[in-house]
Amino acid sequence: MGGRMHRIPLYSILLLFVAQSALAEKLYDDRLIVKFAEGIGAESLSGSGYDLMFEERLDFIEAAVYRPITMADGLNPFSIALDLMAREDIAYAEPNYRYEIIEQGLAAGPNDPEYQKLYGLRQIKATEAWQRSVGSREVVVAVIDTGVDFDHEDLAGNIFENNGELGVDKDGKDRRFNKVDDDNNGFVDDWRGWDFQNQDNEPFDDHMHGTHCSGTIGAVGDNGKGVVGVNWEISILPIKFLDGNGGSLVDAIKSIEYATVMGVDVMSNSWGGGGFGLSMLEAITRAGEKGILFVAAAGNKANNNDTQAFYPATYKTANMISVAAGDDQEKLASFSNFGRTTVHVLAPGVNILSTVPGNLYKAVSGTSMATPHVSGFAALLKAIDPELSMHDLRNKILGSTRAVPAVEGKVLTNGMIDFGGALENDTSAPGKIDGFTVTGAGLDHLGLAFAPAGDDGPNGSATIYEVRGAEEAIADESAWAEASVLATLYHPVSKNGIIELLLRDLPLNTSLQLAVRAYDNVLNASPISKSLGATTSPLTVVSLDKLETPDSFIGEGLWVHTKALAYSGEYSWMAKGTKAAKLISKPIALPENYQRIYVNHRQRFGGATPSCLFYVSGPDGKWQRVAQPSTQTYGWVGATYDLTDFVKGQKSLSFMLYFSAYKDESTFWAIDDFGIFVK
Repeated sequence: MGGRMHRIPLYSILLLFVAQSALAEKLYDDRLIVKFAEGIGAESLSGSGYDLMFEERLDFIEAAVYRPITMADGLNPFSIALDLMAREDIAYAEPNYRYEIIEQGLAAGPNDPEYQKLYGLRQIKATEAWQRSVGSREVVVAVIDTGVDFDHEDLAGNIFENNGELGVDKDGKDRRFNKVDDDNNGFVDDWRGWDFQNQDNEPFDDHMHGTHCSGTIGAVGDNGKGVVGVNWEISILPIKFLDGNGGSLVDAIKSIEYATVMGVDVMSNSWGGGGFGLSMLEAITRAGEKGILFVAAAGNKANNNDTQAFYPATYKTANMISVAAGDDQEKLASFSNFGRTTVHVLAPGVNILSTVPGNLYKAVSGTSMATPHVSGFAALLKAIDPELSMHDLRNKILGSTRAVPAVEGKVLTNGMIDFGGALENDTSAPGKIDGFTVTGAGLDHLGLAFAPAGDDGPNGSATIYEVRGAEEAIADESAWAEASVLATLYHPVSKNGIIELLLRDLPLNTSLQLAVRAYDNVLNASPISKSLGATTSPLTVVSLDKLETPDSFIGEGLWVHTKALAYSGEYSWMAKGTKAAKLISKPIALPENYQRIYVNHRQRFGGATPSCLFYVSGPDGKWQRVAQPSTQTYGWVGATYDLTDFVKGQKSLSFMLYFSAYKDESTFWAIDDFGIFVK
């Protein structure tokens, strides 16, 4: 084979999959990712007690990697990142988190293809799909993992080959080995993927995890050997950034960039850990903008991801599918993470038999094993219908799940991926949606209700409902296509024949046109509902600060005025880390006559659950606790508090935002668009 010697480790080795609370275990090394407000940045960066040297560019997210050359005692990459984020010329800075394999362990039993049969393929009804297609080499799935044994008897025929690096060059040399970047993509001789751990073109699996995941996605079918994947034919692109010791945030971002450049259809990601990272979020988002689905393992700690985020699966992006693991009885695996809003589907993940290096086969458990079932599922749907957009592919996967009582309320769709639903022979569109009304209007939300649509005309039940909004009436298909998606419901439950929905976190004084339509499990669409005008409760603006300058607040401790995150404009205030910190506003003058007075702002949380408290000054000058914001949210959300009873008779007021976190240095609270309103 040439190149490095490939050593296969003992399969009895078990790997931890989550980053530990100890700082050394949270980080891969002491490098930092820095994004400047403009441009890539300087050759070096210095601060109190540290000096950093530029190491390399991350062009995909327009950032750079720096390595400390001096770092005083008491400093670490987290504290340096916080110091850098206070600078006006830096958008964000974060340490190089460690990510690890999400493997629960090996199943006992003989190494035999007949042992622990492939129940997972029966659960997802793969045979129904194979009557339509067994896959296509035109569909490419990037397995971002520990690499792949590309010589395995059951995988070799389905390994991606880069046409730009095949054939012979002008000198008659084999392009695979001519040490030339023939396709000008920045990687020399990457004819079957790339290894970011070792910086070469041999992404061979020196563990076994990536090979196992690959077999579930696309072990060659009907070849009389071993197992079969969800796809009998496919192109698996091996991308290695992990080994038995994990992998770095820097290399994970490079892997996502490489897969995006190579134009894959799906990225399969059976790994996780670290903390919330803006750079990772940006990379996944950019992949989505290129139409690439990002499938990620929910994690193996039996945690609720709604309350304890696990990355990358908990990032709220339009291309994300987060996967929980089930067993052969369709029960949630004892180890599997879950989450009613942040984990999307169930897939087989206990004692899954698949390929491992050396022409061997093993049964392994974990959400790592559930994830490739979904990645393979997405790839086969794409082979059957190559015109499916990423948005429609994701909707079809989530909208066609089969109800599983054991996960009701524990995953978004309440069910298991199911080819029977996704490929049903159904050309009848759902019926028209009746009774679409606004049931209530708050300061930053609207209540909506409508009657459920049938699946086939008036019969059955549609599985997906999408609400869109626009400034003008949504009266036809063109207007619908231009409108913004405000909410998507999968398998909603009606009460007394009505589906109710609350559109949250709308800007104050919002007026817009709304419409809703239903889709069935194969994405037949209902007629568009009537277009409905709606307005949040009107208020008068006393003050509205976009926080583009730091002048109106005084940040103590960890609070910094930064470009790292912003709801609008370029700047926000953010506290990040494990120490208590206060953000105090300068006095704000109040009008003399009003009935009610409110404060509204945008906020965003990340990492572990922080303790956040919101105070307002009282008539005696003492701080009064107004609220303890719920931190179990992802993305920017609105917060509105009625201050009337707190500030009676006052001519001015001030606010204090108190932040503290205890275990996770990546935990943060960001604030933007701070306003006072009266009625």
